[in-house]
Order: sequence, then C-alpha cells, then structure tokens
Amino acid sequence: ATRIRAHLEGLGYGLPGTVGPIIPWVLGTERAALDAQRRLHERGVHAVAIRPPTVPEAASRIRLAASAAHEDGDVDRLLEALSGARPSASR
Repeated sequence: ATRIRAHLEGLGYGLPGTVGPIIPWVLGTERAALDAQRRLHERGVHAVAIRPPTVPEAASRIRLAASAAHEDGDVDRLLEALSGARPSASR
C-alpha cells in the first residue's frame, strides 16, 4: 500500500484518508473515474469507479485495495497500469 500511495502521490495526486490497505485515488468527476476504470481494465487491472451517491459530488474515485497476498510483481504491474490510466484531463 505504501508503494502504491507513493506512486500516486508522485503522479500529483493527493490521497485522502489514513495509511492502510485501502487507497482512494480521487479523480473528481464521474467521467474521470470511469475513464481511469476503463484504462485500468484495458491494462488487466480490475478496478471499480466509486461515484455519487456513494461518495460526494466531485469526489469520484478508484478505490484500490492492497493485500499481503500481492507479490512485488503484482504491485509493479499495478504501478505501470496506474501511470497509463491517468484520465485525459489529468495528463
């Protein structure tokens, strides 16, 4: 989770919440979150966009969950996918 958070922060995203296995990648609009979800799926990563009414307006996100079952290679592939999944508005 620490590597994933550091990577997203390196891409310029502030991450709300506390340190832990759940990583909220807040993208703002529903469109941005759905775009990132699609791009992640294209890269073989299952991720779901969380949108209103589950989260407040302008707080749509991808919720990532790290697990001790993930190996270093799994995290490496996720980090590569995250770099390529940035929504167009964020590029």
